[in-house]
Amino acid sequence: MSAEPSPERRLAELLAASERGPRRNAVFVLWLLARLARDLIASPLPSERNQRRRVAAFRARLGTLTLPAPLRRRILAVIQEEDLAAAPRAIPALTALVPAVRETLGAEPAAILERQIATLVPAAGGPATQTPPGTLSATTDR
Repeated sequence: MSAEPSPERRLAELLAASERGPRRNAVFVLWLLARLARDLIASPLPSERNQRRRVAAFRARLGTLTLPAPLRRRILAVIQEEDLAAAPRAIPALTALVPAVRETLGAEPAAILERQIATLVPAAGGPATQTPPGTLSATTDR
């Protein structure tokens, strides 16, 4: 039995399988965002200056990519609030992206983002089994 690939690895696989265009750019941004969030929540935390620099670099890269409008708006709202730079606020900020990802890219990338969020919860100081607020578990009826 093989282990399931990490969410970041799965996003990289989706990126490789995507054709050029806004969808591929959106998957690339999710991959960058997953890495950024993991690094900003990691222990030990990077210095505040380094956190700001990483978020600024992400903003600059985001500005060069064509993305579906709902996803671009939601990502810009999250990074303008600088929620990613603080671990307690990063999880709800990323969770707020899930509906926009589901709307623009489909269920699979949204599920990968939810798995990434679930891996970040313990690092951010939350219980490992808790579902982040605002996410739908796989067993929830819609």
